[in-house]
Amino acid sequence: MKAISLSKISIPILILTVTISSSIFAQDRTLSGPPNALDKFGTVGSTALKAIFEALNTSWQKSLAFFQKILDWLKNTWNTYIWHKVNPRIGEEFEKERKEMVESIKKDLPFTFNAFWIKIKSFFK
Repeated sequence: MKAISLSKISIPILILTVTISSSIFAQDRTLSGPPNALDKFGTVGSTALKAIFEALNTSWQKSLAFFQKILDWLKNTWNTYIWHKVNPRIGEEFEKERKEMVESIKKDLPFTFNAFWIKIKSFFK
């Protein structure tokens, strides 16, 4: 397979870009100028708002798709390269914390239960 140089690719891309952009600007626009009558102002305004909202929606959808691809790539990278290295360390720390919590509960529970029982007894006196 023969490698293609950047200059051979850039010229067709440039021609395609100029063609697409000129065709966009050559389209017939419904907003030809300010409205002559007040009733026509509402239709011009609604047409302009629809065009703005369509443009915003289109750009939002494209941005959403772009960021979704980035998120998928990050998830894949995390799961493939990082998680299997981090997971054992997290498991060790979690087990250590669990043992400390169990010991703390065993030590403090009788005192807490007795204090709670004394408060209940004093409530009914």
